[in-house]
This record gives sequence, structure tokens and C-alpha cells, in this order.
Amino acid sequence: MSIFYQFIMHFFGVLWTLRTVVIGLFILIIIGACIITHIEKMPFDDACYFSFVTGLTIGYGDIAVKTFGGRLVSIFIGFIGIIFTGINIAAATKAIREIYRKKQIL
Repeated sequence: MSIFYQFIMHFFGVLWTLRTVVIGLFILIIIGACIITHIEKMPFDDACYFSFVTGLTIGYGDIAVKTFGGRLVSIFIGFIGIIFTGINIAAATKAIREIYRKKQIL
């Protein structure tokens, strides 16, 4: 079994364990998109795109909110994204640690 395959299996195993948290964060990002659609009067697909770009901490900047309420919601979505990124980094670290512990490869 290749090291990459082992990493993927451990990584998704950790994410599967935390599936409730990960799904909850995705739902909060979609709720943020619904709120931005209402506040900013923007189409849902644009608001969903904006929310995921903000929540996944990519931040292209091609779509921006203009109102105070929209900015407040986007800050909330950004905090959700920081938590989501931290969970992914923790899962990757755990997967690497498991491979190291089992095979002593590193």
C-alpha cells in the first residue's frame, strides 16, 4: 500500500469521525449565503460562491459585500473558515502521525 493511499485513508478517517462538525460548518456557510442573499439583494449562486470563497479562506475579491450587515456576516463566515481550515490541518497532521507511527517512514 502506497504512503499516499495510507495518508488519504487516515485523513478521511479523521474527517469521517468529525463529520458532524464538518457538515455543520458547511451548513453555516450556506446559511451565511442565504443571509447575504437577503441583505445584499444578490443572486443566491453569487452569494453561495462568495460564502465558500470567503469560508474556505481563498478570498478572490471578485464579489464583495457593500452593506454593514453583509460585512458582519462575511466576518462570521471567515471565522467559520478558520475553524474549517484548522480541522483539515489537524486531520492531515493526525494522518501523517499515524503513518509515521505504523511504518516509521519519516
